[in-house]
Amino acid sequence: MIDKNLVRLRFSQACSSYDHNAFAQQRINHTLITLLKQYAGDQFNQVFEIGCGTGLLTQMMYKNLTINHWILNDLCSMQAYIKTKLPSIDFTFIEGDIEHIPFPPHNQLIASASTVQWLNQPQHFLKKCAQHLQTNGYLLIGTFTQNNLKEIKTLTHIGLNYPDISDWRTWLEEDFQLLLCQHEDWILPFESPLHILQHLKFTGVSGIQKNLWTGTKLRQFIADYQYHFRLSSGEVSLSYSPLFLLARKKMKQVIFISGIDTDVGKTIATAWYAKKLMLQGKKVITQKFVQTGCKTYSDDIMKHRQLQGITVTEEDLAGITCPYVFEFPCSPHLAAKLENKKINENLITQSTQRLLETYDIVLLEGAGGLYVPYNDQDTIIDYIQKQQYPLILVTSGKLGSINHTLLSLQACAQRQIPLHSVIYNRFPEGDSIISQDTLSFLRNYLQTYFPETQFTTMEKMTISDQSMPKILFSNQNYVKKNLA
Repeated sequence: MIDKNLVRLRFSQACSSYDHNAFAQQRINHTLITLLKQYAGDQFNQVFEIGCGTGLLTQMMYKNLTINHWILNDLCSMQAYIKTKLPSIDFTFIEGDIEHIPFPPHNQLIASASTVQWLNQPQHFLKKCAQHLQTNGYLLIGTFTQNNLKEIKTLTHIGLNYPDISDWRTWLEEDFQLLLCQHEDWILPFESPLHILQHLKFTGVSGIQKNLWTGTKLRQFIADYQYHFRLSSGEVSLSYSPLFLLARKKMKQVIFISGIDTDVGKTIATAWYAKKLMLQGKKVITQKFVQTGCKTYSDDIMKHRQLQGITVTEEDLAGITCPYVFEFPCSPHLAAKLENKKINENLITQSTQRLLETYDIVLLEGAGGLYVPYNDQDTIIDYIQKQQYPLILVTSGKLGSINHTLLSLQACAQRQIPLHSVIYNRFPEGDSIISQDTLSFLRNYLQTYFPETQFTTMEKMTISDQSMPKILFSNQNYVKKNLA
């Protein structure tokens, strides 16, 4: 267990000498900024820097990035140092142990250089970062591997326990897309072992444990160091082993669910898949693209909730899960015309984004098949292609399903729409010979031509005997007002 009080003391004592001795840390900072600009650009709305110290990385970010809001943290009280170096920056400073203090929300970038090696629970720290990053936000870390300062650890048996690179990968991949994991080994020459000890002291790195050097111990250390780690130049070596990590928070996912035709079972399939995800601990909600054949609320959304075994949500009550409901049971483009309305696809997209603020996964159920129009120019497949949502295609064993399914698959391939999976709805059961042949044919076809697409057979679901809840959804004007 790392003694944070000792770490705070050592770094506080090294403040005045840090900048002139932290040449390895400066090299790390330069590499971090170079990699960040290469992979994530140079424009960030809000940046939270953890372990800012005397502001070396802060300075480099100021010179190379455009940042609107700065939030800085350190274990020590460093705001005066930062203000002296960067008087034009208007920043918020949070003092304290990052493992115990609350994080600010809505960060687009969380950056930390030469700090996280002092954490007792780095895996928990990464979880905390993910929770306080915006979707698609970036995490930039400069830390070290087990070979860091190996000469010191070899002779004194004192050193930090650095996580393996494989551990960092595993921990990050739970909530992030790992963009970069780059490890380097540096050998820094020093005039003598005594100069190395001074270097460590002046950069605050000696805060692992209290170590009293007697004259005898010091002389032995110097002799052993010169014997084992002398370079051909006559100098002695000190190893730095930096690890550069850049990760992007995983996108909250929208999956579009469409059928090969109308009445193929996509509403039940949507609810079935939502319940499956719920049982896996996922925070999921369903949405309906456009509902026709209803007066005030979406029957399909209500069916989702019944099959999921949950009550209606606040988002349902506000109409966000289905912003367009039309009375006449027909194609969305015609239903809207009959009510002298026009479907605004931006309103549907905004509704989805609102749902993603609360939920991790949105299952967006379409209307009919892929080529059902929602205005005079655009069809459902146009919207899917424009949004680049992964698609779950629902099929069945009805006569004609093979033809409709293959046409739908080819349309997706031509438009480069990512196929998440194909769900085969076995209910209601039709002719068993046709149904079984369709199931077998489609499974083999997918294995041959779409091998990366999962093929799933849907189990039968039953709706509760409870009557449909009599809840009036907010009208479209209310929804538009709240999404504005």
